[in-house]
Amino acid sequence: MRKKAVLLIVFLILLSSIALAEDSFLARITPEEVVIKQDQTAEFNLTITHTGDEPKTFEIYSTNVIWDVHVEDAMRVGPSEMFNTKLFVRPLDVNPGAYWVPLTVKLAGTNQKSEKNVLLEIESLIPPEQSYLPAIRGEVYMEDLVDPREEVKVRVKLINQNKRDLKNVNIKLRSNTINKDYTAELGPLETKELKFFVKMPPLTAPQDDLLKVSIIVPEKDRAYRFDLDPIEFEVDDFFDFKEELKTEEGFLKTTYLVTLKNNGNEPYEDVHAVKSSFFKNIFVTTVPRARKEPGQLVWDIDLQPGESELIMYTFNYQPLLIIAIALVLVTLAYIIFRSPVILKKTATVVATKEGGISELKVLVEIVNRSRKPIKDIKLIDTVPRIAHLTQDYDVGTVKPDKVVKHERKGTLVKWSIDAIDPGEERVISYKIRSKLSILGGVTLPSAAVKFVVGKRHRTANSNTPVIGFIG
Repeated sequence: MRKKAVLLIVFLILLSSIALAEDSFLARITPEEVVIKQDQTAEFNLTITHTGDEPKTFEIYSTNVIWDVHVEDAMRVGPSEMFNTKLFVRPLDVNPGAYWVPLTVKLAGTNQKSEKNVLLEIESLIPPEQSYLPAIRGEVYMEDLVDPREEVKVRVKLINQNKRDLKNVNIKLRSNTINKDYTAELGPLETKELKFFVKMPPLTAPQDDLLKVSIIVPEKDRAYRFDLDPIEFEVDDFFDFKEELKTEEGFLKTTYLVTLKNNGNEPYEDVHAVKSSFFKNIFVTTVPRARKEPGQLVWDIDLQPGESELIMYTFNYQPLLIIAIALVLVTLAYIIFRSPVILKKTATVVATKEGGISELKVLVEIVNRSRKPIKDIKLIDTVPRIAHLTQDYDVGTVKPDKVVKHERKGTLVKWSIDAIDPGEERVISYKIRSKLSILGGVTLPSAAVKFVVGKRHRTANSNTPVIGFIG
């Protein structure tokens, strides 16, 4: 009883010394060494206490998967309680020998843990003099730098250390890039070198890798495993970028199809540029959209290993033809539908009075610009109300047929002309005299003409002349 009290005091002293440490609990496993047979389970005592104010839940496990670890009771520990339970460790496919078993006690839901190691000695079920257990050692050889496009040569040297004929020896190659299984045979005390040629995916990314080789010898209801020393190697990078151009010609149109493919094992980032010009850029369409820079079209390229991208750009000059045809049609329509008569009206000052205009000479020009004669021509002009028509006509000019005074519009003057041949020009002149002096200037109304072309009756109007005058 006194001995237990002393142990408890020592235990509490140790606990108080680590109260401010990272772990808020203390775990102890006894005994530290156990001897069992291959088919037995080792038994230990597990003691846990913690400094918390409320019950805590704990868990225990091994980071090595060849050990089955479990406890007898649920690991729920109250405040200031010294929790005790049975801890069981069972080997899984482990050869006879002495092993350090890593055990971790962890406070559930936190990162607080206590790592322990116990020594477990496993004895064989078969006396040594009755049978030889499989015992193999070996070495692995391969190139430090491998090209994923080529077969990788792996040499495995195996040595059978016992006088047993091993008919079924499984060789497992494992790494990030290699996953292969092979089978071989080993005679008693035989040394054998095996060569394996491994084909990687050609687009395997460049990387540092570690090849692990395990030798498995199955024996009835169990298997013996031997791990060889791993070997480091590097997957090399390589550049293989392909560009293919196809051209499709059409009427005033050319389409270019560019296929870009990254056959390398590294991402490809670059720009693809095509020569162009400011004029060409007006008529180009691109898929995907390109950046138009001075003298070129530019695409940003980002291809992962094995990826490809199609770029299409088209120079289409058909709109130019459409515009040219439209201009021709507009011109033809203008020529066809324009008035065949040009009617132009001008006026000049011929007399002044008191610093203003007193008399004007008016000229009306009629030009037949068509290829057909115009007939039955009726010219009508208007004299503003501030002036009146004089009877002073130039020699050879056509006199008006009718002069009609209008109260609001002024004086209407009408002329009749039988016909004007194609390209012919007629000039009608007359003079008007103002009732008062016109200061600054005057604007005359436009003249109008009615005529017949073929069987169609047409009309035309002149401009509105503006006469300025500074006395």
